[in-house]
Amino acid sequence: MAENCTATMHNVLTLRGALVRDALMWSRYIDEALDRWGKEADVVFASHGWPHWGSDNVQGYLTRQRDLYRWTHDQAVRLLNLGHTPDEIAARVDMPKNLWDDWLCHGYYGTMSHNVRAVYQRYLGWYDGHPSSLHPYEATEAGTRYVEFMGGMERLLEQAQVSFDQGDYRWVAQVLRHAVFVDSSNQQARDLQAAAFEQLAYQAESGVWRDVYLSGAQELRQGTLDLPVVRRPPADVTSGLSIQQIFDYLAVKIDGPAADALGSLNINWNLPDVDQTVRVTLSNGTLHAVPGLGHDCPEATVTCSRTQLERIISTGTGLADLVDEGQATIDGDQSRVLALWATFTEFPLFFNIIEP
Repeated sequence: MAENCTATMHNVLTLRGALVRDALMWSRYIDEALDRWGKEADVVFASHGWPHWGSDNVQGYLTRQRDLYRWTHDQAVRLLNLGHTPDEIAARVDMPKNLWDDWLCHGYYGTMSHNVRAVYQRYLGWYDGHPSSLHPYEATEAGTRYVEFMGGMERLLEQAQVSFDQGDYRWVAQVLRHAVFVDSSNQQARDLQAAAFEQLAYQAESGVWRDVYLSGAQELRQGTLDLPVVRRPPADVTSGLSIQQIFDYLAVKIDGPAADALGSLNINWNLPDVDQTVRVTLSNGTLHAVPGLGHDCPEATVTCSRTQLERIISTGTGLADLVDEGQATIDGDQSRVLALWATFTEFPLFFNIIEP
């Protein structure tokens, strides 16, 4: 059953980030497997868990897993059509008793809370329907106003401590978000929010939720790790990318405002080892690439092997370095090509989550 049935509630939307999965089709594919092989199969197995033996066990297991994802989908859609927001839906949808009584339906990985919100996102997107959600202040600006409305930082922390002592850890974590974003150096606010995250981690059935809470607590207590490492796709990944995908990856690394200041730029990029020319266009701070075509009058022509282009992506080697090594040539307006290259952003391995 691959990842369709994994002895837990899976993620309809993984917290690490991905496109929302289709909970309705998930249920249907389990149902299809049940129809085709349920009565004949003596064993069912999938990733991340032990096999299930015996025809009755196989059919019961697949039936409950099928119903789990159908319940998640249908109840979320029912409530969104009644006008409920994602958070309201998450607060209202629980499992039916027969599913709850099966440990293999519990949220050790995904949760009903974030899965029903994912169903909402798949159909309706990020907007919850409330006009105030259209143009909210970013976290630091909003936090400044919240703290002021709450009577200032000292009063906020006093009230947060009271809520913590009463066991309302969710509220403490939520309200102290504003305090930490206003003054990330306030150790009292950081320590109290970290303690709240830690308590929420103790309570979390989902291992993913627990890890998220503890990661937040670690950042509050120790800061973000400052490692001289950037996130780049390894060579075995870049070798499997199409030329279009390589240039699409480069395009999202461009600092748009900085590139926009360079104006328009037409480049032909030759890859002789794969007998390919790529038409590269910088326009309004955006980079466009079309393999198989070229500009009639390019302002510059770059020539290098595809292997060297992959090296740029996987190792961070600069285009100027390739030129110096004799691995690439730039004919025409070399200075503007290198100026464009200087706008590329390096993505760090770690960045702040619970502070600005």
